[in-house]
Amino acid sequence: MEFTPIDPHQHKMLLLFYVVTVVPQSMGPLGWLCVMTVSN
Repeated sequence: MEFTPIDPHQHKMLLLFYVVTVVPQSMGPLGWLCVMTVSN
């Protein structure tokens, strides 16, 4: 079993997924507003 370094693009998508799913739950509507602002 060989070690594969984290692909920066994949890591970015993972981080984006985390932000989109976790942040809104903890912050509520304000969190969604922040996500939408950052995405655009």
